Amino acid sequence: MTDEPTQLAVIGNWIWNSQAPPPISGQVRSDNRAWVGATLLAIDYRTDAGIDMGATFAGFKIGDALRLEHNTDPTRWARYGILAVPIRVVDHFQIPVSYDGGNGTAPNSGTRILLTLFPSTGPVGDVVSLTFAETGPRIWTGRASCKHATASTMTFMGTPGDIDYTSMVQVALRQQDLMVGCNCPLVASTANASLVFGDLPLMLQVGQRWIISQTSATLTGSNFLFGPLTCQKSGAYAVQGSLQLAASVAQGAAGRLNIVVGGAVALSFPVSDIASKATAIIDGMVNIRKNDSIVFTFDNLSATSQTITAMTFSVGAVWTP
Repeated sequence: MTDEPTQLAVIGNWIWNSQAPPPISGQVRSDNRAWVGATLLAIDYRTDAGIDMGATFAGFKIGDALRLEHNTDPTRWARYGILAVPIRVVDHFQIPVSYDGGNGTAPNSGTRILLTLFPSTGPVGDVVSLTFAETGPRIWTGRASCKHATASTMTFMGTPGDIDYTSMVQVALRQQDLMVGCNCPLVASTANASLVFGDLPLMLQVGQRWIISQTSATLTGSNFLFGPLTCQKSGAYAVQGSLQLAASVAQGAAGRLNIVVGGAVALSFPVSDIASKATAIIDGMVNIRKNDSIVFTFDNLSATSQTITAMTFSVGAVWTP
């Protein structure tokens, strides 16, 4: 065993598809149609260029890590720990995994993604930690560290009132992930608040945008107040949750959930079918500044009325100065 950084190995490009497995030629799919929460990746043995990678997949072992990254937007990625030896089923491999971390939403079906393998040469280390320090006038040094190594960068400029917290976190984590190449799990957010939504089920007419009311919140720490949910400490925050409609996309349901921070749309999540229900999966990171309130709106983009039947939302600090 060794504590030296492992070496990453770029495998190639596949096409993401949000339908249920099995994948067709050149595709990768997951058991829950998304990236977050996936416990099984189903990957065709051929890349989207038709290159046979069967021998490579057959060599995956427990403890390796597999990274999926949007081919043209490196801020959207997910990394998984491989829990069991891949099993070949006809023309694709089924790989049991655990979601170790990532950022941004899964791409739309048909998007090319890059797969990268991080071979394991030793035990999984401690969680990758983040630290940031103001090392000069408007200059911040970011460090992402685990037991294998520390990756640093000094590309951040700004004062605590105007810096882009989310970009700082994304750059530091991605640099550590790519440069160190270990299989240590990425830093998790600290839970701060979860919301309960009232007035559900809620019917929306064709073309209607509706503010989804917040009934109550469970708060941990002092980063947020409720009434509606309002930030008390600026920083980068991870958001997760879901919104579900009564109908499915196959039945004509279409729509977009918007997270509005400080009066501006910060993130938007379209619906796709999960368990035969049109569902918007909330998964991302966003800057939230002190006194910014968080509001949720939904756009009914269907040709008929649609009913929101359920919604969940939680937010947690990834880094606050």
